[in-house]
Amino acid sequence: MVTQQQPGLFSRILFFIVALLATVGFFLVGATVFMVLLGFAVIAFAIFSVRFWWAKRKFMRQHGEAFRRHQADMEAVFRAQNNHSKRGETKRTIKGVIVEGEIIEPSDNNK
Repeated sequence: MVTQQQPGLFSRILFFIVALLATVGFFLVGATVFMVLLGFAVIAFAIFSVRFWWAKRKFMRQHGEAFRRHQADMEAVFRAQNNHSKRGETKRTIKGVIVEGEIIEPSDNNK
C-alpha cells in the first residue's frame, strides 16, 4: 500500500500565496470589466437621453398645440371622473353619458 506524503510547510505557504494572488487578480480583472461595462451603460444612457429629449423637442415643435389641447381634454376627463368618484357615484351611475362622439355617414362612393 502506497501512502501519500503530506505537503511540506513551504509548499503550503507557496500555494497560499499563489491562491491569494490569483484571487486578487481575478477580482481586479472582474472589477475592471464591470467598470468598463458600467461606463458603456452610462454613455448609452446619456446618448439615449439626449436623443429622447431631441425627439420630444422636435415633436412638440411640430404638434405642440394639438398635444396640449389633447392633454387638457384628458385632464378634464380625469377631473370629471374624480369628482364623480368623490361623491360616491360609480361608473354605473353615469352610464349613458357621451363625452365626445362622431357620426360618420356612408358616402355614395363606398357603395
